[in-house]
Amino acid sequence: MERVSACRASNLTVRAWCQQNDIPYFSYYHWQRKLFVCQCRLKVPKAVPLCLAL
Repeated sequence: MERVSACRASNLTVRAWCQQNDIPYFSYYHWQRKLFVCQCRLKVPKAVPLCLAL
């Protein structure tokens, strides 16, 4: 997560940031995908049972 944040804050392209930090280009997208999936799971609301009085 820190790497993705650092890259975005650097104002460099992903490729340039990866080269500057000696990180394989494809690894960045792997971390970004993992972060995105993790964040999506946190945002999905859990089902709430409803009780309707008739």
